[in-house]
Amino acid sequence: MSDYLRKYQAVHTSHTHDDFHQIILPITGKLELEIEGLGGDVNGRTIGIVTSGEKHAFRAKGKNNFLVLDIHNEKIDQNLEEVWARAIEEPFHSMSEALLSLTDYAAFCAQEKMPHNWLETWQQLFLTTLECDLVNDLPALPARIDKAIKYMQANMGSQVRNLDLANAACLSPARFYELFQHSTGISPQQYLTQCRLKMAKRLILQGESLSFVADEVGFSDQSSFGRAFQKAYGLSPGQWRKQESETKKS
Repeated sequence: MSDYLRKYQAVHTSHTHDDFHQIILPITGKLELEIEGLGGDVNGRTIGIVTSGEKHAFRAKGKNNFLVLDIHNEKIDQNLEEVWARAIEEPFHSMSEALLSLTDYAAFCAQEKMPHNWLETWQQLFLTTLECDLVNDLPALPARIDKAIKYMQANMGSQVRNLDLANAACLSPARFYELFQHSTGISPQQYLTQCRLKMAKRLILQGESLSFVADEVGFSDQSSFGRAFQKAYGLSPGQWRKQESETKKS
């Protein structure tokens, strides 16, 4: 599993690998991925799973960074067959909070160039957690709300209005707001802020400047980003970065 932190080019490329499965985890940016004719985007919370022998094509958009797990066939745990069986039918999956946290940890280790002795244990934990998510099949959001959330994730760096989200969900603004609040327990803009701040934390751990992070996740300026971050987590972005760095190095 060397070279697990990768960047992709904005060039359409296709290939097949017969001796290993592959899981692509988004850190930053978007990867357009087509697996045996089924297309989707790996970005935000969405991962892509390519089983061995499947032809797949891909192309990145903009600045990007991905964690890529190459899992060779002879090393596959038979207890995790559900992951690969599901991937053939549905290769794109939304990460749970547990998987997001594991991905953030791996991204930090890669960024800090820590020794690889953590990698094997981390991979097993990630796969086991992924299998639990797939088997348990947490209740899905209504399809229209899911479309709105995907619109949020794809346009996080831009102004996202409730009207835009309602249009993405093919609902009237009033009906959309009511259904979103009922489905998630919070308003669309509160949900959007949560998404932005979670992405901001990941970018901060990648070592990006706070001004870049604020702009990348859609805040009007660094001050408004700092206020939102402090309100959500009780620390300024700079204080949180220092705390996380000290905690993970201890």
